[in-house]
Amino acid sequence: MIQVPPIAMGKFENSKSALSGLTLAILYAPLIQKTELKRISYGDMLDLLNIYILILMGHTDPIEYEGLTIVWPETMPGSEYLERQTLQQDQAMGASTYTVLSRLGYDPVEEQARKMDEQTQQMELNQKFAPPVIAPDGTSTKAKSQTPDGKPQGPGGNKNPSGKGNTSGSLGGANSAGSQKNPKPDKS
Repeated sequence: MIQVPPIAMGKFENSKSALSGLTLAILYAPLIQKTELKRISYGDMLDLLNIYILILMGHTDPIEYEGLTIVWPETMPGSEYLERQTLQQDQAMGASTYTVLSRLGYDPVEEQARKMDEQTQQMELNQKFAPPVIAPDGTSTKAKSQTPDGKPQGPGGNKNPSGKGNTSGSLGGANSAGSQKNPKPDKS
């Protein structure tokens, strides 16, 4: 009659046994439904009341409170772990990161901006504190970009201005260490 289930008042014949989440959700369904109806009925009034309180406190610019909404807590507490697993599966099936973050209660736009800031700071730290790469001849990578006479090195690397790279070194050229990869047949 008042939509309060007997379990909420402690009147349940199997109360000594453990109840699953689904069983509790079914038993508390009338109370959850009543709570949802109250949220729908009073939600708009509370939004307006919050705006009027902000105006009374001196926040007269509508931009400051334009996007404010009431975020109701879950009516029936669940497992955060299971919820996050479900959201990961949803994302694997194609749900956007924006949707997943929204469902978890985060502001996706703000989280993206924070993530970009963190990545920028990390890159700056890496550039500032990363040690120079030392080549086998003992010079740093910055010193290798110039020839010994101070001129910029050509595009080929290894002091090779032609850009052909290492044609006779250990990568299999004609003068490579060990046997040749394609031995030439004897013409005699």
